[in-house]
Amino acid sequence: MKRLLTTAALSAIVASSALAQSYNKMEAFHNVGVGIETGLMGAGIEVSMPVVSDHLVLVLGYNLPKLTIGTDFDVSSSELRGKIRDLNANINLYNSQVGNMPGYSRIDNLDCPSTDINVDVDAKVNFGAFKAMIEYYPSARSGFHLTAGMFVGQEDFISLNGTADAAWWQVYQQALSINKQLPSDMRISDIENSVKFNIDEQTFQLKENSDGKVDLSVATKKVKPYFGIGFGRAIPKKRVGFQFEIGAWMHGKPTIKSASEVSYDAEADGIDGVSDVMSKVQFWPQMTFRLTGRIL
Repeated sequence: MKRLLTTAALSAIVASSALAQSYNKMEAFHNVGVGIETGLMGAGIEVSMPVVSDHLVLVLGYNLPKLTIGTDFDVSSSELRGKIRDLNANINLYNSQVGNMPGYSRIDNLDCPSTDINVDVDAKVNFGAFKAMIEYYPSARSGFHLTAGMFVGQEDFISLNGTADAAWWQVYQQALSINKQLPSDMRISDIENSVKFNIDEQTFQLKENSDGKVDLSVATKKVKPYFGIGFGRAIPKKRVGFQFEIGAWMHGKPTIKSASEVSYDAEADGIDGVSDVMSKVQFWPQMTFRLTGRIL
């Protein structure tokens, strides 16, 4: 009886050891890992499996869409204020000429703010992208790895949605309406094009039918090569593991696009040097912390 119990115990130990060895050894296209991550590219999820051997692991994943940042900037109102002054002068002239006519309704002068036009901006960084990576582990015992692959995401990497302050926009709309009521020889020319700003040598305009809104985007390449270096395994030796990785995707020189862009106006106020900055930032850095699990 004692011999039987000893034999059974040894058999259990051997079986357990064999099972553990089988569990720790990964096979190509057989084992599967999953991971959730957070980092400078936002949050994400991924699925991984070894290819050829456990030295090479294929990782497929998706980064969750957006990070929103609020800010604001001022657009010069000097041109618009000048045209409203001219408009008020023509309103006075019109009132004096037709003031005694039957059915005439007086047109009141416009009061406009003395400040520049403030524009509130919601900047959305569009991280949403599918990724396909190969992780190379030089040693089967170590979690040190090199990563190469690509992200495939949106062309509009950063979306900027701006809204002009309500007080200025109301005055602007009133000016446009009154200008159309005046006789053609008293109208102020091109008043609808007086709210413009420049970003380097591109001009953008708050248009009459835009409800005080202007939308811009910073466009990059849709396909973004990625290179990184890290520690920890996408498919851990045990059930749960941890990864840390640093790297960068390359998205090329960004460009600014907008349906609000108009012909370049060198007289409009604006910001210079943006293109020079963007030409130097042709990549997005990555630092990722990832919780991984092995499901097969």
